[in-house]
Amino acid sequence: MLAFVLGSRSGERLSYRGYDLEISKDPLGWRLGIHPSRPDLPILATSNFTVPCPNKDDALSAGCRRIDIILSV
Repeated sequence: MLAFVLGSRSGERLSYRGYDLEISKDPLGWRLGIHPSRPDLPILATSNFTVPCPNKDDALSAGCRRIDIILSV
């Protein structure tokens, strides 16, 4: 489940399964940053990436899928 943490002019911060997701609009879609909020969680190899989705919810779903994959390993 996503939880809204903080909004700003540059984007929004959300929390999902112990990770902080930062999302902001990008000319190619949405820019996502995913960072662990606790030291015991795995770090993603690529923590900042662009999702070429026109819909913000689809971009957030893509970020959550990345977190789910890393936690399932």
